[in-house]
Amino acid sequence: EHLLFAIGSGAISSQQVFNKIYPPEPEPPGLPRKHAALKGIPEIKVQGIGNIVVRLAKCCQPVPGDEIVGLVTRGHGISIHRSSCSNVLRDDIPEERLMRVNWDTDKDQTFPTQVRVVCEDRKNLLADVARAISDEGANISSADVHSEGIISAGTFTVEVRNRKHLEAVIRAIGKVRGVRSVARSGGVQTE
Repeated sequence: EHLLFAIGSGAISSQQVFNKIYPPEPEPPGLPRKHAALKGIPEIKVQGIGNIVVRLAKCCQPVPGDEIVGLVTRGHGISIHRSSCSNVLRDDIPEERLMRVNWDTDKDQTFPTQVRVVCEDRKNLLADVARAISDEGANISSADVHSEGIISAGTFTVEVRNRKHLEAVIRAIGKVRGVRSVARSGGVQTE
């Protein structure tokens, strides 16, 4: 019963149980011990509990510096959301499924988040926006831009280190000639 409870609460993963029953073959000496699959995944302290399966919510894309809350999911561990995310502010979410969480990240980690840009369509617009993002030390992992008449709208997925870095990227995009508005995307409820 304790084992099943630990698996259900995310304290122990099914992979850990599998590895105890069928231990992996030892790695040859001299190879790094870290698994490539774990590289770049943030460690997030969850009320002082370790070894819990966590994932960053895609709806609001939290980054270090954001106030965050953990939502206990059914079978997928804890989903980390921004505190203002509409998916955790719903009335049908019982309070006992919400947990306090804190960031504990490496300085060099980056986190994907989306930025929505509306601007006047012109020659070299995309290049200027990309340069503004790059000049702030952020990487663009994807872009979806559409033009209708004289207006262009686009969503850029940028990789940032934290909220301050994201704010610097947003300010830089806002200074590009012809940009009418630039804002972070995500499932955030506005007052």
